[in-house]
This record gives sequence, structure tokens and C-alpha cells, in this order.
Amino acid sequence: MPITTEVKKFGDTIVTQSKTTLAESTKPLYAFVGAQDLAVEKIRARATELRSEAKTRSTKLQKEAKVRSSKLQKRVTALPKEYKTLPTQVKTYAETVTDKATKLFDELTGRGEKVVAQIRRSPATKNAAAKNKQAARSTKATKTSATKAVKADVNAVADAASHVG
Repeated sequence: MPITTEVKKFGDTIVTQSKTTLAESTKPLYAFVGAQDLAVEKIRARATELRSEAKTRSTKLQKEAKVRSSKLQKRVTALPKEYKTLPTQVKTYAETVTDKATKLFDELTGRGEKVVAQIRRSPATKNAAAKNKQAARSTKATKTSATKAVKADVNAVADAASHVG
């Protein structure tokens, strides 16, 4: 078999393996996008429920607003005293929100680690890794064979040239 045919086969093999590797490497991204799409779907469904609930509450709130208006006037007179404690309240609120955000981040990180671990342990992922290792070995073997064939051709040409001249 001519060397050009072997080299072409080798190139075709590398292209095929590259396409497979690229397809496999995008799967986590697609999973992430799928999770986001599911979240949006859930949020939209909840938003529809909340709209109808908001209409009902709006009517109730208008009635209640009239009652609270008088209470608000009393509260406005007490605001200067409360203003003095506002920095402490803001600091406490900021600390609470920061703690909650940190806990949520930690939970999401743990959840993500579990999902990645599940994906890594899945038979499909292990199979893909094994196929990639086999492809790498096949590629190396093809390279070695092509190198040996080229060296043999060079030696044959050199030998033929020494007999001619």
C-alpha cells in the first residue's frame, strides 16, 4: 500500500477522533444549558400562577392601604428617632444576606460536584474515556507503522541507487 494512502488514512482517523472528542466535550455545556432551560420553564409556570394571585391580592391591598394610611402618618412622626438606628439595621441585614448567599453558593457547589461525579462514574463516560485511550493507541501505532514504512522505502531507494551507480 503506498505511503500516501496510509498517511491519508491516518489523517482521516485523526479527524474522526477529533470530531468525537469535540462532541463529547460539549456535553457538560449542554447539560448546564438544559438545567437552565428547566429552571426557566419552572419560573414561567410559577409566574403565571403569581399573576392571578397578584390580581386577587391587589384588591385586598387597596382596601388595606386605606386602613394603614393612618398608621403610616403616626410612623412618619417617629422616623427621626428610627433614623439613628438605621446604620446598625443595615449592617445586620447585609451580614444576614451575605451568610445566606454563602450558604446557597456552597449548596450549589456541592450539588454541582455530585452531578459531575455522577457523570464521571457513568458507564457512558467511562466507555468514552476507554474509546479515547484506544484511539490514542491506534493513532500511535499508525504513526509508528507509517514511520517504519517510510524508512524502509528510503532504505530501498538508497540500496537501489547504490546498485545503479
